[in-house]
Amino acid sequence: MDLARYLRHVAAFNGQDWDLVHREFYAEDIRVRFPVATLTGRAESLAWFRTAHEALFEVLVPKGVRISPDGGETVADLAVRFVALDDTDFIPGPGTARAGDTADVAMRATYLSGVDGLITHLDVDFTGPPVPGRIG
Repeated sequence: MDLARYLRHVAAFNGQDWDLVHREFYAEDIRVRFPVATLTGRAESLAWFRTAHEALFEVLVPKGVRISPDGGETVADLAVRFVALDDTDFIPGPGTARAGDTADVAMRATYLSGVDGLITHLDVDFTGPPVPGRIG
């Protein structure tokens, strides 16, 4: 994966178009590891993303991106903002979030890509604690 492709992935992710993200960027046999879930395969990942984001908006802001010379590994330091659109337990932090609650989380995402450019592995770690907030 090169930088332009990675940024297209971020744009699709921020557009919350989970079908596009999974079709255009994730391999059929992708393995995803989040602090709260481990997912195997494109179908399981897509189902989880749809469920997690029914009442949650998530925005990735790349703060730094390092890509290996062969494009096989991408490491991104991210500022991630979660905004609850309704009641949800999928927001990082304790308890149920209500509409307007936010959480800002520093994260590091490591992506491994195949020769076709599709992401085969995605590992995400929090690099700081969730910082709760509120809109409105």
